[in-house]
Amino acid sequence: MRGEGGSALSSEKKDTGFFLHSREFYKSFFVMMALLVFQNIITYSVNVADNIMLGGYSQTALSAAAACNQIQYILQQFTVMGLGEGIVILSSQYWGKKDTEMIQRISGTAMLCGILAGAALTAAAFVAPDRMVGIFTDDPDIIRMGVSYLSIIRYTYLIFIVTNLILSTLRSVQVVRIAFLLSCLELVINAGINYK
Repeated sequence: MRGEGGSALSSEKKDTGFFLHSREFYKSFFVMMALLVFQNIITYSVNVADNIMLGGYSQTALSAAAACNQIQYILQQFTVMGLGEGIVILSSQYWGKKDTEMIQRISGTAMLCGILAGAALTAAAFVAPDRMVGIFTDDPDIIRMGVSYLSIIRYTYLIFIVTNLILSTLRSVQVVRIAFLLSCLELVINAGINYK
């Protein structure tokens, strides 16, 4: 006696060890993987475009932007790699159980940590921008240009954190197209503004 549940389960997926025989699973997996790969390629392309355009301007400008981007890199490692990946790992497990309340709690806790860290970094960028840039270089010309660059970029730290943590939460519930489209838009806007 198989019953209806058993036949539906066997037609949906066949468990033969490590691999599943489910076309829907693999289709969903490869679509999400491709979008995430392209999103990362586009995100790194923004940095490459910045370096190419600044390199054409002057070596000092490129060095100053590189020093300031080290601050951004540390922020990115904390938010995207630390908090963001933590959201994805924990929340995706609860998404499998359809426990959205726990996903909200995890995302909220990560968002609070991210906002506190971003506020501290933003405050430091207002109070002592020369010391922040001076961590990565001792050249006074580079520090001067870096402080000028930091005076603009410091306004984006909190926006960067909130956006990336929201995108991580969306990724944990299988919504990846929004992040991909935002990355494409970021590349176009960034290259356009830099070109002007």
